[in-house]
Amino acid sequence: MNFKIQFISDVITNSSTEVYITYYPSDKNAIINVVNAILAINGEGKFEDYFEFKWFPNEDLLYDKWVDDGVQIPFEQWVESLSEDDLFEEYETWDDRRNFIGGYSITAKDPKNSKAADLLTSLDSIFTTDISYC
Repeated sequence: MNFKIQFISDVITNSSTEVYITYYPSDKNAIINVVNAILAINGEGKFEDYFEFKWFPNEDLLYDKWVDDGVQIPFEQWVESLSEDDLFEEYETWDDRRNFIGGYSITAKDPKNSKAADLLTSLDSIFTTDISYC
């Protein structure tokens, strides 16, 4: 029996694949700038007049850091104490650099704007991720 080898990873590993979404501090400004540009068309305020932006942590990754660093306070309390800068701290992986951001949420200050906030929160869903296995 002959096997056709397509990629060297087929020989070296079990060909597992992981997909990561990495957020950067500039992503927040990009969203805010787009909303501000749209609102400026009619001179109707700014992002902060209508919405609040919040990063949320990747707790799985933070748990590893909490254990590795020997933090002496309860995990949930420690996560709540982290600043935005702490969440954007980068760490090395085997192939790249990552941070501890798990995503973001945008909430409306007025419930009538909740639909717009939900759409803004789901902006990253417009990008398609495709994985091909050989």
